[in-house]
Amino acid sequence: MEFYSAMKMPPDKVAPPDVIVGNLMEERRRLIMGHYGDERNDKSKLDESLLPSHYAISLSGEPTMYPQLPELINILRNLLQQNQYFL
Repeated sequence: MEFYSAMKMPPDKVAPPDVIVGNLMEERRRLIMGHYGDERNDKSKLDESLLPSHYAISLSGEPTMYPQLPELINILRNLLQQNQYFL
């Protein structure tokens, strides 16, 4: 893991935090939408699952090299506190 300290992610080569979270929410919505067609599924639970209740960020490796990590965490924290969709 020591070699990560020598590596840098150029800020102009990474997506902004709002784009990352927006894409995350859109992909989650895309994955869950297929389950609405099955009448055995509880629609309120599906609606609830559209908004994640927690997020995982690795404590080592490339996720922690992301130059805008504090801003990303703030967006995710606000999203959870507001309990509403980002998009």
